[in-house]
Amino acid sequence: SLSFLVGQWKSEFTRKSPAGKEEKVVSTVRTGWRLQGQFLEMEETQSADGKTPTTTLLLVTFDPDRKAYQGYIFTSSYPNFPMAVLGQATVDKLVLKVDAETSPVMATFTYEKLPSGRYRGSSSLRVGEKDMTEAAEYEPQKKEK
Repeated sequence: SLSFLVGQWKSEFTRKSPAGKEEKVVSTVRTGWRLQGQFLEMEETQSADGKTPTTTLLLVTFDPDRKAYQGYIFTSSYPNFPMAVLGQATVDKLVLKVDAETSPVMATFTYEKLPSGRYRGSSSLRVGEKDMTEAAEYEPQKKEK
């Protein structure tokens, strides 16, 4: 079950920008079930060192025919470029990979429940020859149903 992701979350962390400079990031996430539990919707807004905030939306559902989670990631950074994702979940972990047939970006997104009531979100992306990784622990702000 992906219920460990449901709620409102916040994280503050440091990452390297695509240009290689370190930047401080504040990330807020709101996650909840939609359409009577058919879809999990995760909306994340990140602000980095005074830059224009970016918003990312993940919609994911379980496909019983494929026996896998599938969905789409949309981002304000690339508004005309949704990424199709496919992955697996356990009770405390969700791993999604971008469908290589539909995207020039190779990416893996991992969400893992931590014993402290938090979760760790991480991403690994390859665009052309450039690799970008990011990981952060998210603190609960408010639980949703």
